[in-house]
Amino acid sequence: MAVHFLASFLDKASGLFSKKSLPSTIELYDPITVSRPDVEFRVLSSLAKQNVYFIDLDTTNYIDGLIYLPSLGLTLTPPPPQKAARSNLGFLNLETKRETSSPSNPNVAEVDAVLYFEYEGRECKTGLLDNGLAYLFFVKIWNDLDFIIWEKILEEVVRDLTLDFEGYLLPRVNFTVATTFIPHKPSEPSKLIINRQDDNSDASFAVSNHTIGTLENSDGFDDDDDDEEYEELKKPKPRH
Repeated sequence: MAVHFLASFLDKASGLFSKKSLPSTIELYDPITVSRPDVEFRVLSSLAKQNVYFIDLDTTNYIDGLIYLPSLGLTLTPPPPQKAARSNLGFLNLETKRETSSPSNPNVAEVDAVLYFEYEGRECKTGLLDNGLAYLFFVKIWNDLDFIIWEKILEEVVRDLTLDFEGYLLPRVNFTVATTFIPHKPSEPSKLIINRQDDNSDASFAVSNHTIGTLENSDGFDDDDDDEEYEELKKPKPRH
């Protein structure tokens, strides 16, 4: 009986080691795949180091930190000053929590430029370039007269994200830059005004007090002859 048990055990063990491998058509994946936007975070870190502030274009709020969004507003204007939270019952408040003073109009944001991590248009298509190393991002500047300011800022970002590989300098990012508006009075400040998006509205953004709607919701632009008039109407207007 002992011999029969040993033979049965050896047969089972032999079967375990002689099992066929998985079919080639079956692929095994790691249970957890981590994908962090490291390049995008480094771009934002370099901008923040140069006193550039970030604005959520949907909420018009300043972003306290680094965030990956397809696009976000850039401004050289600091957020409203903060004030310490009041203590309760006369006790000293040792918490670091602070409340932010409300801006004069919380439903709008003033931005100097928009950074697009994800963009596809006539200017460019963002993403990994053919060399497989550098990423292309798009920056749209509001005031054409501020181009020299943003050129220096972006050049610093490129330097921060350039690798030195055995004497060869390999930039990790490239930028395509476009401008939107040339003011008649260069001495007067001009910024792009973004309205807080309304979930019940078809409008996406507003410049000054002119709402830009979709072509489908526009009236009087169905004919080809009206294309030029439509293009002129949808151009951003200066803030008054």
